[in-house]
Amino acid sequence: MKTLTSILIFISGLTILTNHPLMTSMIIISQTTIISLMTANIANPWYSFILFMITISGMMILFIYMTSMTSNKKMSINKFMLLWMIMLPMIMIMNKNTMEFKNWMTIMTNENTMKLELSMNKFINFPSSMIMTFLMIYLFMMMTSSIKITFKNSGPMRQKNK
Repeated sequence: MKTLTSILIFISGLTILTNHPLMTSMIIISQTTIISLMTANIANPWYSFILFMITISGMMILFIYMTSMTSNKKMSINKFMLLWMIMLPMIMIMNKNTMEFKNWMTIMTNENTMKLELSMNKFINFPSSMIMTFLMIYLFMMMTSSIKITFKNSGPMRQKNK
């Protein structure tokens, strides 16, 4: 858990330094993966799986939209970003005070685990289950409509250069 938390902090620092949409989407996907792994350890793993699948499906739709609208620009890596990627993990490993999460971890696992499970179960109970069902139907309709819009016979959204 300490390793995942330090990796999440490191990736969050990289978000500031990106300027290419593909790199930003890769960072968002990696952060979602790490957060879903962390929540799978704390609560029921199904909630983290649903979070991961919804975020990845949204990122796929955004990726399709970006590739159809934007130009093909070469992704360049900033030298400061490369230095940041090398130095920050070394600083985190060398400084043991930043890696001390023992008190925080024991408090979180002992006291908040039951509260989180009870609050997540409220989504499945009757009044909220209607909202969840509506949300699932809405997401399914949006997925099918985006598939129909980008149907193979219709072609891409942008026009070809002649």
